[in-house]
Parts: sequence; C-alpha cells; structure tokens
Amino acid sequence: MPKSRKVAIAVLLFYATTFPAMGYMSYLFMTNTVLEMNPNDDSLVGQSIIKSVEYFKEGQVIVRPFVMMIQDSNMRPIIENSLFRNFSDAVYDSIYNSGPDGQVSSMFESMLGYLTVPSFAGQMRQRLIGGENNSTTVIELEIKGTVDMKVAVDMMVDWVKNWTNFYNPSFTVQSTSVSQVFEDLAHGIINDLIKVDAVSIPITIFVLVLCVGSVRMLNIPGLMIPLSLAFSFGLMYPVSLALQISSLAPEMSAAVILAITVDYSLFLSTRFLDEATKMRVNIGDRQATDDEKFEVVSRTTTLTAHNILVSGGTIAVSLAGIAILPAGFIRTIGLVFSVGAVVAMIISLTFVPAVLLVFYNFFSAPRNITWANFLLLKTSFWKRVQKCRGKESKDEAAPLINSVQNEGLSSSPTVRVNPQDLSLSSPTDNVMRTQCNSQLEVSTVNTGRPISQLVDLEKSPTDFDDVDPSKLNPAAKAAFLQEALIEQNNSMWFKAGTVSVRHPYLVILVVMIFGSPFFYFATTIRTDFVIANEVPRDAPHVKVLTELQNQVGGGNAFPFGAVLIGYKPGDLLTDVFFNRTYEFMLQIQDRCNQPLDTALTYAYIDGVGPITADFAKLLLESTWIPGADAYQYLYNKSVDRSNMAGVIQFTPTFDPFGKQAYAYLNSFQEVIDEFRAKYPETFSFIGVTGSSAGSWQIMVTVLAKFPMQIGITFAVIFVLIAGTFRSVFIPVRMIVTVAYTVAFAYGAGCIVFQHQWTWKVWPAMEGVDAYSWTCPIFSRSEER
Repeated sequence: MPKSRKVAIAVLLFYATTFPAMGYMSYLFMTNTVLEMNPNDDSLVGQSIIKSVEYFKEGQVIVRPFVMMIQDSNMRPIIENSLFRNFSDAVYDSIYNSGPDGQVSSMFESMLGYLTVPSFAGQMRQRLIGGENNSTTVIELEIKGTVDMKVAVDMMVDWVKNWTNFYNPSFTVQSTSVSQVFEDLAHGIINDLIKVDAVSIPITIFVLVLCVGSVRMLNIPGLMIPLSLAFSFGLMYPVSLALQISSLAPEMSAAVILAITVDYSLFLSTRFLDEATKMRVNIGDRQATDDEKFEVVSRTTTLTAHNILVSGGTIAVSLAGIAILPAGFIRTIGLVFSVGAVVAMIISLTFVPAVLLVFYNFFSAPRNITWANFLLLKTSFWKRVQKCRGKESKDEAAPLINSVQNEGLSSSPTVRVNPQDLSLSSPTDNVMRTQCNSQLEVSTVNTGRPISQLVDLEKSPTDFDDVDPSKLNPAAKAAFLQEALIEQNNSMWFKAGTVSVRHPYLVILVVMIFGSPFFYFATTIRTDFVIANEVPRDAPHVKVLTELQNQVGGGNAFPFGAVLIGYKPGDLLTDVFFNRTYEFMLQIQDRCNQPLDTALTYAYIDGVGPITADFAKLLLESTWIPGADAYQYLYNKSVDRSNMAGVIQFTPTFDPFGKQAYAYLNSFQEVIDEFRAKYPETFSFIGVTGSSAGSWQIMVTVLAKFPMQIGITFAVIFVLIAGTFRSVFIPVRMIVTVAYTVAFAYGAGCIVFQHQWTWKVWPAMEGVDAYSWTCPIFSRSEER
C-alpha cells in the first residue's frame, strides 16, 4: 500500500474517531449558551444598571424583571377574584419568607404588585392595574444578579404552573422576561432556518448534482456538513466555559457553515471530476494506478487550495470583524462564525482529499447527469437553451466523432494526450487552439486525409453530452476537444463576457447607471429595535409584553428610570439636589415630551408640584399631615437608604418597545450629558435604565462603532488579498465590487421594507418600515 493511501486512511480514522467526541462537545456547547442581551458595563445604561444594583437594595429599580400578567377569565375586576389575594400572598411568601419551597427565595429578591403597594399610595398602585373593568394586573419580581436568569425564570414558571393546577383559579397567569423573549427569538430563528433549509437544501442538491454531473459526489457535502458543525461547535465548548456565548450563535452560524461547506465541496467535486476525466482520456480503458490516483487528487487539492484558502481566510476575517463591536452577544456570534469558517476550510482541504483518494473508484465514475438527461428533454430547442446558444449557432463539431469513427479510424495509432491539453477553462487560449488544430490535422489516420475534411458540418446534431472521451480513438479525442471549444465560443455568456473585455468603460458605465437608483435608496436606510418585529408575530411572551403595555396602567408597567447619584450620604436631602432634580424633569418634559404628571419621584408630588428638601423631611417625619404616608412610601421606593441616590420613574406615553423609543432615548441621553456637564459638583452620576433602555444602548453603541469595524475589516482583507496576489489592483477591485453589491442589496431592501406599498401584497410585512438594526451588522460581514 503506497504511503499516500496510508496517510489518507489515517486522516479518515482521525475524523471517524474524534467525530463522536466532538459531537458530544457540540451538545455541551449548545446547552452552555445564554439567552441574555446586556449592554456593556462601560456604557450609560450598563453603568446605570451597575449603580442601581449597588445603591438600590430594596427593589427601587427593577433591573432583571420577571413579569406576570394576571387576568380574570370573565373580565371582572381582578381584585374581586377570591383567589387572587391568595396567589399574591403565596408569591410574596415564597420570595420573602422562603415559603414551602426555599429555592424560589434564593432566586428572587423583591416583589412589586397591586396588593404589595399600600392603598394610600394610590398613584403607584394604579400603574399596576388596568384593562377592561380593571380585570388585569401585573406582578413584577426582581431576579437576583448572581443567578442565571433562565434558571430563575423556569423555576418560577413551574411554581406558577403547580399553584394554578392545584387551585384551578378563574384567572390566567402569563409571564414575560428578557430570557423568555430571547427564547421566542431563538425559536423563531430556528423555525425560520428550518423553513428556509426545507426549500434551499433540495434546490441546492438539485443544482449541485446538475453542476457537478454526479449524484455520488453528494456524499462529499453530506459528510462535510456534520463534520464542520461538530468540530466548530465542539471547539467552542471550552471557550463557552470561560466566556458567555449567546444562544443565537449556534443557530445563526449553522446556516453560514452550511453555505460555506456546500461552496467548498462544489469547488473540490468539479475539479476532481475534471481531473479524473483527463486521466481516463489519458489512460484509456485500464484502471488507474495508485500513483495516478494520487496525481488526480493531488492536482485537485493543489488547484483548489488557493481559492479555498483565500476565500476561507477572507470570510473568517470578515466574520471575526464582528467581534470588534462593543456588544457581548454580537461578539460571541462573530467568534462562532469565524471559527466555523476556518474549520470548514480545514476539513475541505484534509478530509475531502483523503476520502477522494481512498474511494477513488467510487467517486471518479464518469458524469452521468445533465440538465437534458434529468428533464428527459433531447430536443434541439432544449439543447440551445441548455447550452445558452444563440439562434444562429450550430452544433458544428457535434457530428465530428461519428464521421471520424465511420471512416474506420478506430484502428489509428495510439496518440498520448496530455491532460493539460484538455483543460477547457480558457477556450480562447492561443496555445490550446493551436494544439487542437494540430491534432485535427493529423494525417496518420487510415484514410490519409485530414480529419477536418471528414466532417460534414450540415449533418443533424447528435447527443454529444453522453460521450465518454476515454472510449474514443486518438482522432476522435481531438474532435471531442474541438467540439467543446466551439461550443463554449458560441455560448452567449462567453460572448457577453467578451463585450466587457472589449468595451470595459462602457460596461462600467452601464452597470453604474443600472445601480444608481438602488445606491440612492441605500442612503435612506433606517434601522430600529422594535422588539415585536424581531421575533415571530405569534411569539407568546412578546404578546404578553404588548398586552401589558396596552392595558395595565396606560403603559405604567414598564417605566424608564433616571438614576441620579450624589457624592456622599445625605446629598440627596438638600434643596440643591431637589431643585436640580426638578430642573432635570422639566428638561425631560420639554425635550422628550414627557408630562410631569407621568413621573414618580421624591422631588415632585402630582397635584402639589415641586417640593423642597425641608418639606420632604417634614413629610417623612410626620404622622398627621394628610398624604404623608403616601409620600413616605414613594420616597422609600425611589431613594436609597443612605439618601445619596434617587430614581425618577417616567411612564412612557408610547410603546417603550416600539420605534418611538429610539428618538425618546436619544433625547434623554442629550439631557443627561448636558446636566453632567452643567452640574458636575451636584451629581456624581446620572443615567437611565428600565424598559427598552438596554436594547437601545446596545443598538446605538454598536452602530456607532460599525463604521470603524468596516474600515478595520476591509483594511485587513486588503492586506491579506494584496499579499496573496501581490497586487494592489485586485483588492481594490474586490472592495469596489463588494461595496457595489452591498449598496445594491440594501437599496433594493429599502424599496421593499421601508415603504408601505408592500403591506398590501405581503401582509406579513405590515408595520415594518425599517431594517432591524442587526441586519447591517451580520449581512454586510457575511457578504464580504
């Protein structure tokens, strides 16, 4: 057994023995991912969350909420439901008193509900109830920052299910949380990928078979895909032990790995069959020797390795560029993308050559699939369509072989044909044409006449697609090559290509004019972070979110919170802090259209107006002033125990998870920046949290760094391509063509997604008038 075959078998044994282990590690990796999307710690909202956890220990600011919507089944007032109080008390007891199951209290640290707010604090109570006949209320639980959110959510969902199954109340309990919304998103992505793959994979197989011409070669991508997925995810498992990986990463990267794997398998399969065909032409009817098999596989790998390495390297760099962006979940997705691209590249250049060498006889069978054979169409019209010929073209050399063989040339002396002579990659090559013509003018055949004189160009065409060149005599082999060259020269695609060579500036002008409308629309691109558009429309937990927003407290269920912190304990209980807090509220009212009566704060009482620090102290110490008890409750729910930090809860007058939130929070940040600069001696920190602030922060932070990420990625790719090809023109041309493609694609997308005309013809798009903000991030990196 030759050494090359031994090495190939060793490679296959390596993959066969490690595949089960990598598959198991892949499973561990996918179960060790998290469904959280948090802003960076050094961002405005990230700092606000950290400060809130540090200062507000009694649930004044809910940072990691688990929200339950309780709705009476008969649409009667929920507070009149006899079991509602029992349910509320049971939840309270489980959290604060450990209840019968102490595990719940270990996961949650505070509870806010209609019955936990004293009746005298009517303003705070009312934001927790609503709907028809006040039939709906909300209970908000704060998940401890030290526990896994999904574990806590699953535990509470099970607790609620057990309680409702036991008591069978006449109300429903539905829940929502960040982890549940992301679970909806992950399921939506998986379902969409399944639907897309159900359509695309059969089409891919169909096209792959017809392009390669062999059903047997489907085994190559069939083996590469599971190997690439298993090794990509398996290698990421140790990384996931040290780094939180987003649960979206495996689902999204699987589609990218699938595409890359099919692409590389197509490169290798077509090249291998071409090389095997050349070898059959060269050796005739006998079996290829081990050295000849190795030569075929070696040439296949050598001729495709450069393309695969450059393509894989470029893709890996592009996808790794996503990791530059300042968002944890996006960085991890980019990391998995990049690892998958590198693994697919390595497997294609190690595993595939080994398989082709060990099972050479199986894979090297002649091509037996063509478009005409597949569709059982043999008409000359179909042949013209299939071969992309014009009306005036003829199958000029198609009858050549029959003519040659009919003249008794089968006994011609054997002529050794160089495999390189049969390469059809460059039909216009002068050397190739000279070789073909010289072979066609051979005069050593039995008739003593040149072969070209034996051809009747007006004969009816024959089915040349099924000819095996290895079965032909030397003269017919030359005719086979000449026919292929004539066929390609008559192709309308070849003729179209020659136009771009002869008139490059005209072609560039036409292409630019054609793309200019799309370039214009690309400049109008809009992005948003509407959560309802990020997940399937029937997502249950987003439905709960939407229903709560529309029914409970007129939108009070999910307020924004402004966090204001002084420098030392007691700073808040001063007139300066109170006055500037009220000034801050006025600015938010003017710049964000936020009415003062929608705010809950220590410095303002609805119906009274702004108050001083001295009056606040009086209310806090009083037992006889009307409303003092309500203010005391409000103060305790908005100020930390050291009187150093306070929070203002702003109830949005719009959907805080909709498109208006973007402009609102942008203006909110402007006010914060101005007050930080204006009163640095009063406030050590001013921030915002709550509602959709986290999503907004991730979006604006990532998009702000996105141009830098594109620049760095293109620069690295430029150096990589320039060094590989030793040319500056090639990477410049690549960047221009990629920019053209991206601009064209997004211009077309703007026409479809940002205008309401699509709503009538595509009902699923109703309400969509912008891109999801993640689309430019992932698609532009993948398009590179």
